Amino acid sequence: MRELDIRRVPKHNNFKLHGTEKQFQVHHDFVSEKHLIIPPDVGVTQVFQPKRSIFRFRSFVLYLFTFIVLGAGIVIGIKANLFISAISTSKQGAYESITNNIGATFGTIIPALKSLDSSAVAEAIRDEKSVNLLLLGYGGEGHGGSYLTDTMMVANLNFKTDSITYIPVPRDTWVKIPTHGYDGIYAKINAAYAYGIDSKNYPNKLPQFSGVNGGGSLSKYEISQVLGIHVDYYLAMDFSGFKKIVDTLGGVEIDVENSFTDYSYPSGDKNVDAASCTSEELPDSLISECRYKKVSFEKGLQYMDGSMALEYARSRHAAGIEGSDFSRSKRQQKLISAIAHKAASIGALSKVFSLMDVVSNHFKTDLSVAEIKDLADYLKTADNNGSLKQAKHLSLTDEPNFFVSSWSEDKQWILIPAAGFGDFSDIKEYIKGQLE
Repeated sequence: MRELDIRRVPKHNNFKLHGTEKQFQVHHDFVSEKHLIIPPDVGVTQVFQPKRSIFRFRSFVLYLFTFIVLGAGIVIGIKANLFISAISTSKQGAYESITNNIGATFGTIIPALKSLDSSAVAEAIRDEKSVNLLLLGYGGEGHGGSYLTDTMMVANLNFKTDSITYIPVPRDTWVKIPTHGYDGIYAKINAAYAYGIDSKNYPNKLPQFSGVNGGGSLSKYEISQVLGIHVDYYLAMDFSGFKKIVDTLGGVEIDVENSFTDYSYPSGDKNVDAASCTSEELPDSLISECRYKKVSFEKGLQYMDGSMALEYARSRHAAGIEGSDFSRSKRQQKLISAIAHKAASIGALSKVFSLMDVVSNHFKTDLSVAEIKDLADYLKTADNNGSLKQAKHLSLTDEPNFFVSSWSEDKQWILIPAAGFGDFSDIKEYIKGQLE
């Protein structure tokens, strides 16, 4: 072995080394000697500096990519907040809203920020309690009784047991609706939403049953009187919005449990000329056609567009088991699950803005931005880790049947408690036992 003196070789130049044992160390601009073991038979070793231009180009590409991703995130974030602001009627204070939103939005990324979120939903999740959401579906513009809620269903989310319980309330339940202070008029419970948003004809309602949240608040109050539970929030959507959501998602697949036909599905003027249906001298032969149409569903997996999905959800006069309110509410819950699953799929992500635009015009809720984010994060996490139990479905009109049919003074077909007129005590006891 021999030692090579290369002390005055600039490090920026290429140079050749021959030998079996050498050593060198770069110090500033020159090479100083130390021992470096080089494997035998190594003929040429090159020392060179990486090209700065390549490094800078790669850094530029990385920065540009990061900027684009962050920019897209900001755009989506702004769009999402505008969307939620459009559908939310929550009246939180400015400071509370800002801190809750920061905690809810960034808490999943930076856990320390989660403590900033003090929304009622966040607190319920931390304390392993539960919240009750009232789901409302109404006809909207172009339908008779535009704001009568065809669907009224409570979703109880229990954060201790990671479970969801659906409690449908019959739309024909006869209740007293407070239109003059706490005094009021008797009507079907599905009229509560319409009375709440109608300040012209019902100007003497209590403040909490008026204004932008009047319909939802009055519906929550009436449902709580029937079920004996506090209803925390409402979510209301019209039929047009429901159909547009399903169509925007490209339809949904539903496993129809039983074949059924409904000959009394409300149709308006879809089967005959509208002029004939509004004629004062309407022939008897057209009465049924103007009011109803036939809808049928076959057992098995069915693809449904928005119109078909709405018919599947609304049908309530089929012969046999599918004509019950229990089966109808089960169909609605099945549709809700199918829509949620489709919306969360990878293929639907490209349609997120279209979905936001559709929903913002047809959907209202008193959940705040932070509360919507808290619920979404909880459901996503619980579903992904498999802790969310299969939904439980209660019925008030099957076994045990808590209602009996009757007629109102103005000849409306109604449902009243089996325990007696205005006595919902048995229902309240049953719900309490089922949710414990």
